[in-house]
Amino acid sequence: MKFIPTLAMIIIILGALNWGMIGLGEFMGGQNWNVIAHIFDQWPEVLFTAYIVIGVSGAWALFDWWAKTGGKKRK
Repeated sequence: MKFIPTLAMIIIILGALNWGMIGLGEFMGGQNWNVIAHIFDQWPEVLFTAYIVIGVSGAWALFDWWAKTGGKKRK
């Protein structure tokens, strides 16, 4: 089960890079640099599924981090 956190982290990194590309595209003159949308543009179901997988990976990473810290508030 060690592959799940690794896979989640890879997906989170790819999602973060995509968001960075979106931000850079907007900053550089309003261009659409959404790589995921460009790849899956013809298949909206796959596009939305990719976004859901990225969101679930983020939720998993947050839960995993919370579980590793014991869910305790830091002083």
